[in-house]
Amino acid sequence: MNPTDLSDIKAAVPPEALARGATYIINLSVLRAETGALWSSLVEGVHLRLETACKRALAPQDYFANVDELRYLVAINASQPSESAEVVLRIAYELTIAILGSCEPRGLSLERVEGYGNGDLISSPIRPDELARIAQGVDASQRTLPAKSSEWSEEGGKRKKRVPHRDGITIHHHFEPIWDCRHEAITTYMCCPERVEETDGVGTKTLDISDLTQQERTTLDLSCIAHGVRSLSRGVEIGDRFVLALPVGFETLSAPLGRTEFVRLCRGLPAAYRPYLLFMLTGVPLGVAQSRLADLIALIRPFGRLVASVAPGCRNFNAYQGQGLSGVFLDCATLGQQAQRSTTDIVHLAAASRSARISSMVCGITDVSVANQAHAADIHYLHGSAIAEPVAAPRRMSYRSRSIILPSAESEVAEEWF
Repeated sequence: MNPTDLSDIKAAVPPEALARGATYIINLSVLRAETGALWSSLVEGVHLRLETACKRALAPQDYFANVDELRYLVAINASQPSESAEVVLRIAYELTIAILGSCEPRGLSLERVEGYGNGDLISSPIRPDELARIAQGVDASQRTLPAKSSEWSEEGGKRKKRVPHRDGITIHHHFEPIWDCRHEAITTYMCCPERVEETDGVGTKTLDISDLTQQERTTLDLSCIAHGVRSLSRGVEIGDRFVLALPVGFETLSAPLGRTEFVRLCRGLPAAYRPYLLFMLTGVPLGVAQSRLADLIALIRPFGRLVASVAPGCRNFNAYQGQGLSGVFLDCATLGQQAQRSTTDIVHLAAASRSARISSMVCGITDVSVANQAHAADIHYLHGSAIAEPVAAPRRMSYRSRSIILPSAESEVAEEWF
């Protein structure tokens, strides 16, 4: 991050260019406030993302410059100021989505540059209602996440926007508790998408996550990490300790772009958070090569503990052994009729985890009978709607007896806070 001298900015954007009203400042104060203690470790990555976004969205004759840690100047040689405002809003919007995982256009901090004076830029903030009007021009809505970034091209001297595949998707998160069978406690919360909505000019509809493109799935994984870590940061500040489980897809990390974005995001996380982070590598295919799984495990392990999913029907666990995994898990959502097909898979999972001396987990349990099967097989952790309902925000670890989780278990009904 190298601030640009004001004299260089004046040379590139003379006062007469400011008169066109197409020069703006993207103020990062909102991002700094939202990230809190994480800001100092994220700021370099934020500026790198912002520069990348500007290079992608702006035309060669446009100009952008880093004024200081919190301000970025963007000057656009457009014929209409309203058109240039849409471009700048899109840049700020996509940056906020990338860092925070969600964004409301009204909450962005943009300023219109009016001139130079006293060795600094003279600017005035754009009001929230005006931001909302500008957002309508780029088909953005509250907390809307574009599936693909809007790109701009020069054709016949006019700037045109290429329409993305989707108008936008909205991600709503929640936290799903994971029960520790041995300690009879809720120790871990998994940050998951509660629902994904598509917003267009007509209305909003809920999307099936299985229908998302790979790029959208990657964005979904990264948004869960960003949202979950913000909640963890707040919990650490007030003394509420819990383990944060963060699902990340096998296909996400297999794609070069997904790997790059994952590493870039995780490198900005404080090292002090790593004991509280549990990454869950989902969607590991049946018969995965040991070398391929080892490659992804080596990618994730520097940032926290890791458990990997086991595909239904898996009977050979050699690829999972000696890799440094903390555990393996089975997702009942992939089993179809759980109660009829899950018993054998659960028993093999428990046996494999005992052999490798790692933890075992069964996720997505919606049937109490499956929960009892898993408990009887000595599975270490249970998760799903039959275990505990999702919550809007994670809580500190709490004791939860077997009789609450498993109606057939014989133990005293109790719930206490640690």
